[in-house]
Amino acid sequence: MRVAIVGAGLAGLATAAAFHRAGHEVAVLEQAAELRASGLAINLWSNATSLFPVLGVPADRVPGEPFARMMMRAGGRDVTTMDLPARGLPHVTVERSELLTTLVGLLPDEAISYGIRCGDVTTLAAGNDLVVIADGANSSLRQVVAGPARRRRWTWTVWQATVVAELPEVPPDAGASVIWPGFFSGVWRLPGGRITWFAEQPERRPGDGGALLAELREHQDPVLRTLARATAPELWTEWRAADVWPSRVLNRGNVVLVGDAAHAMLPTLGQGACQSIEDAAALAAAVAAEETLDLALARYTAVRVPRVRRIVALARAGALGRRPSPAVQAAMPAALTARMMALGGGPLLRRLTRPRTA
Repeated sequence: MRVAIVGAGLAGLATAAAFHRAGHEVAVLEQAAELRASGLAINLWSNATSLFPVLGVPADRVPGEPFARMMMRAGGRDVTTMDLPARGLPHVTVERSELLTTLVGLLPDEAISYGIRCGDVTTLAAGNDLVVIADGANSSLRQVVAGPARRRRWTWTVWQATVVAELPEVPPDAGASVIWPGFFSGVWRLPGGRITWFAEQPERRPGDGGALLAELREHQDPVLRTLARATAPELWTEWRAADVWPSRVLNRGNVVLVGDAAHAMLPTLGQGACQSIEDAAALAAAVAAEETLDLALARYTAVRVPRVRRIVALARAGALGRRPSPAVQAAMPAALTARMMALGGGPLLRRLTRPRTA
């Protein structure tokens, strides 16, 4: 088939890689002048990394730094450990730029066209067997398939940076989280001795990240204190996520949605990128399994909609759990908050990150 893919982000490039590996002709159309590969790092859990061979990435070439547990910290010390064993290929933390560059390397040189803005889906659909809309959470083309949004989008603010720092408190195979009621942070190792870390504090307004960073430089926890002091203010990046409730249908004719264009989700479960990779593998598998494109797209929708709706809903529940009432914040000790989060979060993450067949 001739497959046109709108958007050279993670979902678009993963879909292009899956279809190219299956022998189809792919053309990726990106409105930016070059690959938009920011340095912010993401977690890829085993449900995503285990699909990399479907995209053409050998199992022993998965980029990123592996991890298998998360140290939960409160009051300046470890209080519990969340064991997160991978059931397929390892969970990894990887810089987005490295991940996108890996996917670009799987495609022919001429597969991606930059500086192309796609506004006419009808013409694309007429000139290709399949059109994949992968233009992100703020998709300008989503409503061609799903119609106008009918549900309010939930938003979430995160501050993040990547630094070089010595952190003896965080073992090589682990991430860490520092928690107290109304605050959550994640600390993850990257290749080359670097560390990526983020902080969420729902009561803090967007634009107030500088004050948060200054406060964390004097925090009692040595992990937060070390990381905050190693972070230059200009590298302390704020990003504001907004989710998208998935439509019942993911295609109209031969035009189909993947990734954030279909189901952007809050980052509270770390599954946004993983679900984009699941989409790519599931769409290519459905096309390979069915005799007609209509049947393939119906199969893709049937497989993906229940899965992503559940995860979008769970990510929202996670956001609510990180925004306790003032009474809870005042009454609940930080160590208890960390233990409760591990008690509920560990089993949930182990279920969600179990590898799935494409």
